[in-house]
Amino acid sequence: MSELGSLINSISLKAGLFGKKPNGVDVYEKGLVLKYKNEERVLPFSEISAIKSLNYGAPQPPQYDLDIYDKDDKKIISLAIPYAQLSDATLIFKTHEKYVLPTSARELIKTTDFELDPYLSWKNGSLFYKTRKGIQEYSPRDIDQFCIKNGSHYFTLKDSKDTVMLFVSDSFNVLAAIEICRAIADIDHS
Repeated sequence: MSELGSLINSISLKAGLFGKKPNGVDVYEKGLVLKYKNEERVLPFSEISAIKSLNYGAPQPPQYDLDIYDKDDKKIISLAIPYAQLSDATLIFKTHEKYVLPTSARELIKTTDFELDPYLSWKNGSLFYKTRKGIQEYSPRDIDQFCIKNGSHYFTLKDSKDTVMLFVSDSFNVLAAIEICRAIADIDHS
């Protein structure tokens, strides 16, 4: 697995009763290896467009469900990581985050566009938010701060009661999206 870089950790999973589920995941610097009873499947991060989770960070779910998507946004596989193994789910997200954000988010937002979720994107130095009223554009000067409160992730706006929501369950990587949003909110306006 030298093409995936160094092995970071091996995660044991319960294979489940139905369907072909992996019984383990090896996490490498540049990808994942899904381990089945009689085979392995290599998933380089270069072939993964998103790792999404509807319940990552939720208070005491029975398990953390991670869905992995290919470059065509088709689901490759779903992983069920037991609640007691939150650190394993976090490791998968953090390793993928380091791959998609190879330098600091503050540096990347200067030159890179990001689709943060289906409604929120960062393009050409502005935040775009799709609403029923259309697409709203916000410059960094319009943004007051990025907040995380009671499971909600949102930007507050200067001189406005409106907020701009980030739906982390639909983001390409919950931890990377949060890091990018923090960097956007911290842009120096001087």
